[in-house]
Amino acid sequence: MSLRLIVLCAAATLAEPMALYDQAIDAREHRDAQRFTQLTSQLLEYAPRSPPLHFLHAEALAMSGRTGPALAQLRWLATNGSSYAFWERDSFAGLPASETATLRAATTKNGAPAGSIARVVRLDRDDLDPEGIETLGQDWIVGSMTNGSLYRIDRSGVTTLLWQETEPRRRLFGVRHDPQRNIVWACSNGADDNHAQPQLLRIALGPIAATRWQVPDPRALCNDIALLPDGAVAISDSQRGAVWQLDPNGQWRTLAKAGTFGYPNGLTYLAQARQVVVADLRGLWTIDLAAARVAVIAEQATFSGGIDGLYAAGGELIAIQNGTRPHRVLRIALSEDARRVQRVTAIASNLEELAAMTTAAVERGTITVLAGSQLVQLSSGSAGG
Repeated sequence: MSLRLIVLCAAATLAEPMALYDQAIDAREHRDAQRFTQLTSQLLEYAPRSPPLHFLHAEALAMSGRTGPALAQLRWLATNGSSYAFWERDSFAGLPASETATLRAATTKNGAPAGSIARVVRLDRDDLDPEGIETLGQDWIVGSMTNGSLYRIDRSGVTTLLWQETEPRRRLFGVRHDPQRNIVWACSNGADDNHAQPQLLRIALGPIAATRWQVPDPRALCNDIALLPDGAVAISDSQRGAVWQLDPNGQWRTLAKAGTFGYPNGLTYLAQARQVVVADLRGLWTIDLAAARVAVIAEQATFSGGIDGLYAAGGELIAIQNGTRPHRVLRIALSEDARRVQRVTAIASNLEELAAMTTAAVERGTITVLAGSQLVQLSSGSAGG
């Protein structure tokens, strides 16, 4: 997830919300407080529980001299566990110190690091810009955003080229290993998110050979992958807000049409419920595979949007939430019918080692988080088997 999308954490994939966000940032840069406030209000209508948008709106209100509403937004953020350092922005300088001192203390407390790290594995090279990770036997595989190739990483961090991309200027996003069929699925995109020419790659591991499927919508962005029954897969289309399914015969099916989601990213399959769970910038959603029916998962107090990697483990979800502040690795328990969030537990929060986290490999009770050019294994709150 790019910095622009992390800051936004609420813009839909369609042109209007993205245009609104760009206009809001432009208004902020030009100190056009009235326009800034109007635009952030519109964005909050799209994603009313998004902490980053509440923070952006608080800044607009403070810039407008609307002290009371700005403080109300900051209180909402502090009460809901967010840690946005408002005191580092000039826009908030005019707020009364008697009010902001308490808010700053609460916000700082929310950002206190939590969680334990069992091990950090540093890659032997730092030029891959890896985005997706998966286990492969005793090792891991990652895709490179730099050159579009697939690499194997051993337990000491030594990288070995597993499959080389031959097309120029390609990037690998999500990767999934299907051990039953001895293949790796990978999302491949061009250099421009707006014209990504997306491909879903099926890379056979013995011998190494790749088959390419063009995503039906040329404006799509193939971001992440979920393994489905019988060898089918689903992919999230972050640019257009859709979810696609590729069946074992190589036929595409629309599970959620363009515009359904706001930057859908991580997705995973819940076998018991026979549903795909999708994370977008507003929260979690389910897609019933039989009917291609989309439903929102009702949240509790904890915001479950802004999630990058998402994984089913032991009947629960493991989520890499890098689209909010603080960054957190979450364990999410759903109701049996996957309609409600029953419990959210932070496995790790705001750890320096996880600052660049994107995705994770979750297997046999171990969570290995990909964070830039290092792999971080967590020791507390391990995943279910």
